[in-house]
Amino acid sequence: MSGVANSQVYQLKVSLRRISPMISRRLLVPEEMTLYALHRTIQIAFGWEDCHLHAFKLHGRHYGRTWTGERHRDAAGREVTFVDLQLRVRQRILYEYDFGDLWEHEIRVEAKHEREGGKVYPVCIAGARAGPPQDIGGPPGYAALLDRLRFGDIERLLRGEDVVRGR
Repeated sequence: MSGVANSQVYQLKVSLRRISPMISRRLLVPEEMTLYALHRTIQIAFGWEDCHLHAFKLHGRHYGRTWTGERHRDAAGREVTFVDLQLRVRQRILYEYDFGDLWEHEIRVEAKHEREGGKVYPVCIAGARAGPPQDIGGPPGYAALLDRLRFGDIERLLRGEDVVRGR
């Protein structure tokens, strides 16, 4: 237990790629956290439903699940922790979610801090903009949705119609 009390916390900035203006979250995660737990944390932070496959890419290796649902040859994210990865400040990880829509996230290690006693991790400490809807078609579909909302669908939205799915 004393190891956890003396452990470090990583400050991460998770940003969606190919989206402007930026959608991001700033997270504090414990060094003993697995990549799978980080995946679940990102899902919650962006408001997604965790119903698609995902992968992390770092140092030319993949961590996550393949199209067939089997583990990648390198390692499964359920077993790999931040300690195992020996991440440095300013290092970047690519996180892909939903291989059909291809939501790419850049995860940047901003800082390492000493763990604060009594504080529960992970925690989201900041963010910019709401996460995009699930199954919208990735960044191009999200951009099209924003265009529809800007150019006339706002009245349909106010009437309770589903402008996200086009129904």
